[in-house]
Amino acid sequence: KVEAKAHEAFVSSLLTHGKGAAFHVLPDSGLLGPFETRTVEVTAYTDMWGEYKDNLVCKVGDLEPVRLPV
Repeated sequence: KVEAKAHEAFVSSLLTHGKGAAFHVLPDSGLLGPFETRTVEVTAYTDMWGEYKDNLVCKVGDLEPVRLPV
């Protein structure tokens, strides 16, 4: 029950901007070695129904940022 309340508080804090949706990305930063791959988990939270579109911007070193639609 404590975990559920903590999760509810976490989600509520993500949605405080009043836009109806928020995305949480893990990890949100890190190191990427040569030829290495990493899995990034993107979780969407909403408090309003509808269709949401956004971009995940990936930045690696001095390379040009890549926008991934989510």
